[in-house]
Amino acid sequence: MPDATAFRIAPWVALVTLSWFGPYLTGGIRTEQVVVYPSAGVALWFGTRRHRSVRSGALAVWSVLVAAIVLAPHPALNGMYYAGRYAAGLDNYAGPLATLALTVMWVRAYYPPRVILDTVCVVLVVCCSLNGLLAIAQLSLNMTPYLSYWWPSAKFDPDTGLIFSGPLDALALGRATGIFEQAAEGGNAYACGLFAAIYLGGRLPSGSRWIAGVGGALATIGGFLVASKSFFLVAPLIGGWQFSREPYALHRWMKIAVVSLGAYVAAVAVGARWRSSFLIADLTHSHGNLLLTLTNGRLGGDNQSSHLWGYVWSTSKWLGYGPAGILGPYDSAWLEAMVVGGLMGITLLIVTLSYVGFRLFDGWNARPREVSAFAAAVFLGALINSVGLPVFTANRVGSLVWTLLAVAVLPCWADETTPAGLGSGSADHPSRPPGAARTWTSDRPRPEVRTPVRGAGPVPTGPGPPAGAAGDYHAEYAIGSPS
Repeated sequence: MPDATAFRIAPWVALVTLSWFGPYLTGGIRTEQVVVYPSAGVALWFGTRRHRSVRSGALAVWSVLVAAIVLAPHPALNGMYYAGRYAAGLDNYAGPLATLALTVMWVRAYYPPRVILDTVCVVLVVCCSLNGLLAIAQLSLNMTPYLSYWWPSAKFDPDTGLIFSGPLDALALGRATGIFEQAAEGGNAYACGLFAAIYLGGRLPSGSRWIAGVGGALATIGGFLVASKSFFLVAPLIGGWQFSREPYALHRWMKIAVVSLGAYVAAVAVGARWRSSFLIADLTHSHGNLLLTLTNGRLGGDNQSSHLWGYVWSTSKWLGYGPAGILGPYDSAWLEAMVVGGLMGITLLIVTLSYVGFRLFDGWNARPREVSAFAAAVFLGALINSVGLPVFTANRVGSLVWTLLAVAVLPCWADETTPAGLGSGSADHPSRPPGAARTWTSDRPRPEVRTPVRGAGPVPTGPGPPAGAAGDYHAEYAIGSPS
């Protein structure tokens, strides 16, 4: 059973994860902002009081990126474009910074990364499943009065008594987004939900894996109904590869396929307004070249994104225009980095992602197989989708992606084991076998430091206390000192 440490951290992690799916509050403030920023402040305050450091390569580079965007001199716009909102642009980069700091502090405080990752994945799968059910209901029922609290673009017309918003326009085209404002945002979240369901399928006991299967099926339904290429072009291929890495994969392929197909048919039958012909046409319509086709005409041709890129390149290509940026949609993480930080911003973004990728593949064999496969799925999915959406800074999705990567990639899992089910392990540590020492930290392993008792002989150099020497050495010796 999980120990007191797991019970202390799990509700906090669950609250932060739930906040990503919360509604907008007064003044356009998101639930996520109300929860994540104070949580990061509390974690840093307690961490510094306990002399925990927040050293992390990704956090350091992202901090430099935020500081450079804010402090670098930026020219004024010349009238062709208008500046966006400074606070909103700053939040796009400060939010991931707070998320990274919070997650790193959780791990630095010696909370088990397995408990953190399991909790995030459970809440994520539940929320994606519920949103998939909402999307099914949205096709047949009027859910607008309730879902409008999650749509910042929703405007009420007192003359007609109607609500106008982007998600309703998408629904008219057959795209049910549920609580998500944008279809691409929903597609990314559903993809992460599917990856999390596959991961949990390997963590749950054999008799309970059907729960993860149902969650994955509902996330797949939501991905189909949102009709976003960020789901179609990423989740099936990468999710299939991740599933093939699971130990339970081979003898469950048919069951998962049957459940998913049945759920898909049920969604079509229930959602009479879903236009599958529009969906297929949108996926197969050619825009002249591969990049235009994959991004539905947003990138790779004569369009708004190319004009915006050319304008920044010719006027402020080195430092961009700062957090306020330029008013208008950013259809790519790289376009957003160019607008707000110029080539400096793109370089720092490349350095951050390169560091995360290096940590992922360098520690592949040090982590449990299902953790490495899950982290790779999230990282590759986000990297691919960054071409068509600022996935690392987008509302909800940005915090989701950075939390999953920070927990799964940045901590050291060198001595983690894979217990039979969620919450199993020793009494003092829910994710390691009885008697095993606490040997993981964040970012990198530390050298062993044995602490002999006064009057004992020389400290041995072997892997542990010698047999019969229990009276001379602490039963659970320290592995490094807290920093």
